Amino acid sequence: MVRMTTRKQLLQGVKVGERDILVNMLQFVDDTLFLSQANTQNIMIIKSFLKCFELGLGLKVDFSKTKLGGVRIEVNMVLRYVEILNCKIMNLPFTYFGMRI
Repeated sequence: MVRMTTRKQLLQGVKVGERDILVNMLQFVDDTLFLSQANTQNIMIIKSFLKCFELGLGLKVDFSKTKLGGVRIEVNMVLRYVEILNCKIMNLPFTYFGMRI
């Protein structure tokens, strides 16, 4: 789903590194990090991914552990997106598998 929405330019990831490599999702074991440009369309698509995951696999996303953080965006935008996703705010920097991000 992530590849398809990116290919159709519905989900805009972020470019990283010197070669501007497009990244929209990182996964490790049972953790998933979605990376996208800050806009409501991307947030709604990510919400759809999470709902499809729940419906398709019969599992539940633990929204008490789900967090959203923003880099170089205004706090009011982060608050709006947190409300849409019904999740918590991620403090930056944060530690992910022992690495400070």
